[in-house]
Amino acid sequence: MNYLKVYCNLIRKAENRTPPDGYTEKHHIFPVSIYGKNNRVVVLTSREHYVAHALLEKICIVRYGVHHYKTHKMTNAHMRMKNNKRYYNSYLYEKCRNRFSEIITEKNKGRVHSIETREKMGNISEDVRILRQNIGKEVGNKFVELKVGIHNFTKEERVEVAKMGGNKCKELGKGIHSRTEDEKSKDGKMGGKKTYELKIGAFSIPKEERLKIIQKVNSQRWMCLETGYISNAGALSTYQKKRDIDTSKRKRIS
Repeated sequence: MNYLKVYCNLIRKAENRTPPDGYTEKHHIFPVSIYGKNNRVVVLTSREHYVAHALLEKICIVRYGVHHYKTHKMTNAHMRMKNNKRYYNSYLYEKCRNRFSEIITEKNKGRVHSIETREKMGNISEDVRILRQNIGKEVGNKFVELKVGIHNFTKEERVEVAKMGGNKCKELGKGIHSRTEDEKSKDGKMGGKKTYELKIGAFSIPKEERLKIIQKVNSQRWMCLETGYISNAGALSTYQKKRDIDTSKRKRIS
């Protein structure tokens, strides 16, 4: 097909008629992105405007090849027409989208971002993370208010569901139970260092207050229901694990 001839016929038809009624758009016969600002403008319907840009891209592909800068500009213009929800069919869209993807890939090949650019990208990522976090909190609060999902259960039911889930994970060797003891220890140390660096969790609390909490927890006395051994929560966990006793088999006595 002679795309240039079809394009010229479309433009001549528009130039030699009275502008149609209804919604119309102005089109630069010679694209501004290639030829700069010019007064060669014609009035087209939105469908004609889309077809004109599809033809301009085809003309550049035939004349200059897919990877020429003029073709890149016309592919970009064609894609923007689609983003504005103009007329297009699936075949034209697929072809243009693939060409656009190739252009972007070619442009970014071997590209190394400067430190400043990487910092800006990092800041954007952090902003997005905070936004998601805030949205998550809002949704969570709404679930609590409406008693949806887990919040529809009583505290006792939630504990029971958590135990069932934990036992199933242990049985199947999933999650934390897929890790060896050495791996779990290493993960715990890494997590602790990160928590300390970011001053979150326990490290967000002043040292004096933290010591009070530790003293309170250590003053609690727990008893193993299998052997009757009594100690604080942490020491009892160590005791039960060494003897392959289920750590849920305990009772607080003070």
